[in-house]
Amino acid sequence: MSGLTNLTKLINLNLSHNKITKIEGLENCLELCNLDVSHNFISDIKNCEQLADLPSLKCVDFRNNQIEASNDLVPFFAKLTGLHCLYLKGNPAVRAVSQYRKILTISMPNLYYLDERPIFDFERLLADAFSRGGKEEEERVRKEYAET
Repeated sequence: MSGLTNLTKLINLNLSHNKITKIEGLENCLELCNLDVSHNFISDIKNCEQLADLPSLKCVDFRNNQIEASNDLVPFFAKLTGLHCLYLKGNPAVRAVSQYRKILTISMPNLYYLDERPIFDFERLLADAFSRGGKEEEERVRKEYAET
């Protein structure tokens, strides 16, 4: 990734299908809202640390890369507190994260869209209940919601 340092007003950037292995060169793109790096060769999410320095970033598409370290996935994206939309489908790490959708919903309170589906209020309510008290609390809240 090069030639982006003077693009200080850049809002949308599509770098899909470019054999990218590391996200870099975006330090001056402070107004960047939407980044598509899908269908690349990113294998280590730690090679994307620069995303944490982009205060306007709202939507990131990482579909169909090669990210494998499932232990790093949730903590990395939890640091991106401004994200509203995240696409990770097609990465090996996604299959390895137990309760992937629920864990990301818990870890990212501002996330409203994950992969192909929105995160509805009821889903967030159940995820929050799970984080407070596990499966039992989630079931209690589910029953309570059904009775109202």
